[in-house]
Parts: sequence; C-alpha cells; structure tokens
Amino acid sequence: MPSLKGLAKAALPPYNALLIYFSLVHPSAVEQHIPALAYFMEAWRGLLAHAASHALLAALYLIAGLGWAASWAAALSTGALIEALQTLTPWRTPSLLDLTADALGAALGIWLAWALRARLERL
Repeated sequence: MPSLKGLAKAALPPYNALLIYFSLVHPSAVEQHIPALAYFMEAWRGLLAHAASHALLAALYLIAGLGWAASWAAALSTGALIEALQTLTPWRTPSLLDLTADALGAALGIWLAWALRARLERL
C-alpha cells in the first residue's frame, strides 16, 4: 500500500498541469457581456475556485514533504505562473484578485493539512 506522502508526490505533477491547462483554456466570464448580478456571482465563484484549488495544491506539497513556508510559496508560484501565462493568452485576463485568492487558499490548505496532521498524531 503506497504511503500518503508517495500519493501526494505522484499527484502533484498532473494536478499542477491540469490547473495551468484549465486556467488557460476556458474563456473568462469577465470578458462576456452579462448582467451585473451574474457578473458578481461568477466572480465570487471564480475566487472560491482559485482558493480551493490552491488550498489542495498547498496541502499536497505539504504532505509530499515540503515545509510549511515552501508549500505556501510553491502553491503561490503556480498561481503567479498562471496569471503570467494569462497575460499572453488573448482570451484571458490576469487578475491580482485571483492571485490574492490563490495566496489565501494556499494558506488555508496549509492550515487544514496542519490541523489534520495534529489530529492524526493525537489518535
């Protein structure tokens, strides 16, 4: 039976690749002409998706063996890479707010992984 650390190490490359791929392929709803309420709902959903995906990414880095700060920095650097690539993609627009959601999500992922680890050690 593979260890959790081994599974996390195996999951990191495809998860990173899929995260970058999907962030560039799907057109942004921000550029479409939609009513204001729908725009804010879509933007909120997008920010939650950014935070959730980077929470998982940071937790995977932590479980794979990186330290706390290194896991947060690695997850945030993926978010920064995505935003940089979006500047080169005509149908996407980079956003500092997205990067902020990435940072907060990564911090949440670190905290959740820490809480899970502490709980497992108490059992």
